[in-house]
Amino acid sequence: MHSISIENPVATIHEAYIAMQSEKRPPRQRDAAARLGVSEAELVAAHCQTTATRLRGEWLEILNDLASLGTVMALTRNEHIVIEKGGVYGEVQGHAHVAMMRHGALDLRFFCSRWAFAFACEDHAATTKRSLQFFDASGTAVHKVHLRESSDVASFAALVAKYQHADQSGSLSIEAQPTDTVLPDASIDVDKLRCDWDAMTEVHQFFGILKQHQVSRRQALRLAGESRARIVSRHALRDTLTAAASEELNIMIFVGNRGCIEIHSGPVRRIVEANGWLNVLDDGFNLHAKGTGIAEAWVVHKPSEGRTLRSLEVYSEDGENTALLFVNREAGETHISQWNQLLGALES
Repeated sequence: MHSISIENPVATIHEAYIAMQSEKRPPRQRDAAARLGVSEAELVAAHCQTTATRLRGEWLEILNDLASLGTVMALTRNEHIVIEKGGVYGEVQGHAHVAMMRHGALDLRFFCSRWAFAFACEDHAATTKRSLQFFDASGTAVHKVHLRESSDVASFAALVAKYQHADQSGSLSIEAQPTDTVLPDASIDVDKLRCDWDAMTEVHQFFGILKQHQVSRRQALRLAGESRARIVSRHALRDTLTAAASEELNIMIFVGNRGCIEIHSGPVRRIVEANGWLNVLDDGFNLHAKGTGIAEAWVVHKPSEGRTLRSLEVYSEDGENTALLFVNREAGETHISQWNQLLGALES
């Protein structure tokens, strides 16, 4: 393992990363950045004028041009869970604060007001790898688009030329990751929180309730009472995915971060545990969950459109909501009933 003391930020980061590639097991980009003590965006920026090109922050325009690339792999992650979906980007609807894209297999929510940096990467090592990578102001990756063999390379080159930033120096101004302001438990009107919870007519109103009461998501679950949210085994994600695969359930899996949420809708089939990771390894869809990153799991009941929706919510030790699982209501009553039985078994 190479241990590098960084004195000349840009040049030394680049050289240190190149040295790491000669290791028996070269680290992934995110892990390499952590070893070097820099953000992932700073590591990528250090490759400007070699394997990376910085792009202008014209987020909606870039996202709408992704359709020209053809079939790609969309990747979104947080610290503990990664979701990867293959497909073709479609029209992005919305504005700079919140936008969405649902086209074929790809279903994404973009919070572009939190985006700060973008790069096109083209690595010609053992095999050529091309990608577009988006980061927030702290240098943390929010979304990545990886080209596949069938992707349109000419359109990729045209997109890079169209949005190339005037500054290719490789230096970035990084900010600290913002923290949400929440009230302590003693300051929360728990009765009013529960009343507002029960009064929901649509599940998406939950975000407004959190904001109104100034509570975090996990804090709301703790205060809601067991009829609304019940903590279950920390192995619930594994058990739920395994059971959903066995019963061929049509489910929805949400994985995201502050800048993007990516959604899988459909069945899961091949569940594999290896080297401390829980994996879904299906054609066109992969999920990778770090076992040590799952500290809590909750089964949550929310009223929506005249019925109660049950979901599984997964949290890390620091309270980050790393994944949400629902049944796909479009699949019909049989799937909804089986899903409710599955989560009911977790609660019991």
